Amino acid sequence: KDNDAVFDYSKYCEMQNGLMASSGRLFRFYADDEDLCATIDSWLTMEPDDIEVSDKGGVFDKVHVDNTPLEKTFEDLFVEAYGNDAISYLQKEYSLSLRHGRNAFVDYVVETSTGSYAIEENGVHYHHPQLIGLEAYKRQLEKQNTLSLMGFKTFRFSFENLRFKDQAIDSIRTFLGPKNAFRNAHYIRATRPFALYTHQENFLQEMRDARKKGINTTLVVEPTGTGKSQIAYAVARILKLPWTTLDMSSIHNSEQLTGSPRVYSNAKPGSIMEAFYAAGESNLVFIINELDKADTAAAGGGNPADALLTLLDNIGFTDNYMECMIPTSGVYPIATANDKSRISAPLMSRFAVIDIPDYTPEEKKTIFLKFSLPRVLKRMGMNREECVVTDKAAELVVRKFKDTTGVRDLEQAAEHLAANALYQIETKKLERVVFDTEAVDRIL
Repeated sequence: KDNDAVFDYSKYCEMQNGLMASSGRLFRFYADDEDLCATIDSWLTMEPDDIEVSDKGGVFDKVHVDNTPLEKTFEDLFVEAYGNDAISYLQKEYSLSLRHGRNAFVDYVVETSTGSYAIEENGVHYHHPQLIGLEAYKRQLEKQNTLSLMGFKTFRFSFENLRFKDQAIDSIRTFLGPKNAFRNAHYIRATRPFALYTHQENFLQEMRDARKKGINTTLVVEPTGTGKSQIAYAVARILKLPWTTLDMSSIHNSEQLTGSPRVYSNAKPGSIMEAFYAAGESNLVFIINELDKADTAAAGGGNPADALLTLLDNIGFTDNYMECMIPTSGVYPIATANDKSRISAPLMSRFAVIDIPDYTPEEKKTIFLKFSLPRVLKRMGMNREECVVTDKAAELVVRKFKDTTGVRDLEQAAEHLAANALYQIETKKLERVVFDTEAVDRIL
């Protein structure tokens, strides 16, 4: 109630974590809901497939997402709890479809052999029920209930929960379990439902057609920033296989791929062998990013990417360090490139080539309003209600960047608008800022 004293939020989080850990599935409700019985009944009888999938965001690459101070504190404790390589187990900014076509982001997800865990920051000023208001609190309940419906257990933390390091580390370990049960975020099985844009759906259909002809290797040629990882993620989900990635832009010689002979003191396995080892099996979707970016200059005019030929031929792969053949009949290679003219003829002959166009203006508008802008606002510690962009204004944003491919410029535009909104809120004491076409034209 408005006139009640503000209760201790850290105790609130601890209580929820305890109930979540001890329950098979936990749903939370607002006690004064006028339709409480109907609300409870709807969640208890709902199935995951009943939620209309509108998520077109995929999983954001963690290196492109800035931490809030509270997230930074959690990640430091997570590393202390599980070791320096532990950060690779965190899927950051996990995108989730809610009911009624809405979307939400989960701060972190950890996949383990025993189950899936969501990890949510609960800063007091943006999550405390008595401070954020009833409607915002109900949205939080819907988000956590959706996670429970999908089979996740949610670990929640505030600054107070992380204040005492040893106690916080013990809580994290107790809730998430041992490290040897974790699955690396780059090698998880793709089980999360999500939707694709038209050009991505077209790619999947073309890939299916190629597989019917016996061609399992696919080269995707597309503009920068048009959703390569979402396509690959969809392929892995359809095939029910784990996936791994290899970034060719960092490859300067073939030994990085095939490993060094053991006669050298600094010998080690190559990137391909390490990928198989991390995945734990050779039946997987192998995503070869930026195939056209392999460093031919450093390779003395040759192309280090040609070392991939045995992998693509599905005749088995032999690493020079391991000196044993890895069966590759169950490998589904998917390569991506921006310029296929830079790929050697022998490599090109192994692929079914699929050219994918850029996002349509309508798709870019959807991405800007439902993903880029909310993501920037979260990073800046702002609520969505504090910075609103009208539909017409969003269309203008898209038109301003019509000559650039992908959606990276849209996120920069979102950052400019969010920063302007924050400045106006602080200096003019406004509760919210609405950007129309005139305001967008002036700022951008």
